[in-house]
Amino acid sequence: MLELFKNILGSDYGSLGFVLGLSLLSFYIVWLISKYKEKFDNFQKKHNDSKNDFDSKLLGTEERLEKSVTKLDQTIDTIRTDLSEIKGYINLQKNAKTGYAEAHSPLSLTDKGMETAKKLDVDVILNREWKKVKTDIKNELGTDSNPYDIQEICFSLGNKYFSYLNEKETDHTKNIAFSEGVDLSAFDIIFGIKIRNKYFEEHDIDTNKIDQYKP
Repeated sequence: MLELFKNILGSDYGSLGFVLGLSLLSFYIVWLISKYKEKFDNFQKKHNDSKNDFDSKLLGTEERLEKSVTKLDQTIDTIRTDLSEIKGYINLQKNAKTGYAEAHSPLSLTDKGMETAKKLDVDVILNREWKKVKTDIKNELGTDSNPYDIQEICFSLGNKYFSYLNEKETDHTKNIAFSEGVDLSAFDIIFGIKIRNKYFEEHDIDTNKIDQYKP
């Protein structure tokens, strides 16, 4: 094809052969460009179709992922509620045996509990360690913690009350536990309630609002 054009264009300028050759060459160039454009358009269309298909699949994956996350959050909330109920039941059973706290919510110390708290010097210990206790509470608090959440934090600190005792107080506490025939963990609720009451009083929080936020 290229040789044919060369021969035609080799004719005298302005002759019929030259004009015809130039016309054919122009037509050929236009045809060639249109073919390449068609190929490019087809390629671009396939690319766009692939991208749209990918975007559609990606969107579908995101939607499925969001549903899975939502379902997981709901499951976690259910588990958290169940654990809270189990924990509450265990505490009630423990309190029923020791008699240190009332069986109803919000938990409060019985006369026996207050008497034992006095033997343990709980108020003295908390007054001395209060700065550390408040820091421990603050480290556990969330941005939207409610009275129930704060109570649970105070109770969890009560479960590790030994970290606030000195050596002499530790020995004294062990002796009290032996004399009353209870395990050392029986005093967890005493310290927990005392910590909660002191914190609530300091921050003007009503204990009666605890049950409003109970899961």
